Amino acid sequence: MAMIGSAVVHNLATLTPRPVSWLWPDRVARGKVTLLAGDPGLGKSYLTLDLAARVTTGHLGHLDEDGLPKRSSPGKVLLLSAEDDAADTILPRLTAMGGDPSKVCVLKGVDRGDDRLEACRLDRDMRPVWDTVLAMSGVRLVVIDPISAYLGEKNANNNAEVRSLLAELAAFAENSGIAVVCVTHLNKDSANQKKVVYRAIGSLAFAAAARMAWLVAKHPDDPDKRVFSLIKSNITGPVEPLAFRIKDNRVEWLDERVPFQADELEGGPEETDRAGAFDEACGFLRVALADGPRPAAALLAEAEGVGVSPASVKRARRALGVTSNKGPGRADPWVWAMPTGGRVAASDPSRGA
Repeated sequence: MAMIGSAVVHNLATLTPRPVSWLWPDRVARGKVTLLAGDPGLGKSYLTLDLAARVTTGHLGHLDEDGLPKRSSPGKVLLLSAEDDAADTILPRLTAMGGDPSKVCVLKGVDRGDDRLEACRLDRDMRPVWDTVLAMSGVRLVVIDPISAYLGEKNANNNAEVRSLLAELAAFAENSGIAVVCVTHLNKDSANQKKVVYRAIGSLAFAAAARMAWLVAKHPDDPDKRVFSLIKSNITGPVEPLAFRIKDNRVEWLDERVPFQADELEGGPEETDRAGAFDEACGFLRVALADGPRPAAALLAEAEGVGVSPASVKRARRALGVTSNKGPGRADPWVWAMPTGGRVAASDPSRGA
């Protein structure tokens, strides 16, 4: 038996390989911490409630051997929500999404005795919170929205402090098999072209601790739509972004291809510092659209093929006034067209000139 304080190791030959277990296939894993980042007001809380509703009904996107939707057994959800009221916001939204309210609990606080109910602090209250989760039985998902509201005295900008707290969170997720989704905002560093993975509010440890991190951003071509795009993953390869909109107090997922990755959506640094990238992208669009409108996806692919980044093409599109329109059908592509008399700006607007 190992002595207290001694190192404990596993010989790999004694372990049995196991695949990742998915709550939402390829997007939220059971037993892992997932980060959901984005600017305020874009629908992050709607997304977590959409996921919660689907957990309570078992409609989680799993497919059977014939590729048809397969219903999982319903599960329970615990919400730690510091920004939305349970009665006037969370409950109406969950109901509109078809969720089962009897399977969702909202953490009100931690009982300190003597009728004192205090706000939860994970730096101090991790154990009572997880004891409560395990006592509920059947919990599949825990949402912490936003994670910064539950740090207590931990400094959000201190890597070591955040890492130690999130390590406990990750250990709970792994040992219980429960998916933990942490919501965070982005800091305002896009002007410096910093990658999205570095822009989660506070320490880089937030994104580093998560096995998957996702971005919610505005759709570049439609202000009424949002994009759900992968920032990083340690457990999958590339995953296609999804488009959605908020309609009638619920999330409506859209059946359309989204040709935008996270760093492109948030003005990431891909090729932005290369001399002449903006002018080259403008020239590319002028030539590519000279004979009339073309599908956006085909243009972006063609641009990459000649060494012009999607980020540069999108900045050039805005500067040139290139229009973007979509047909009425779900499968109809976004089409870009050069406006009559459109003129390019004097300089790249992303650089503040």
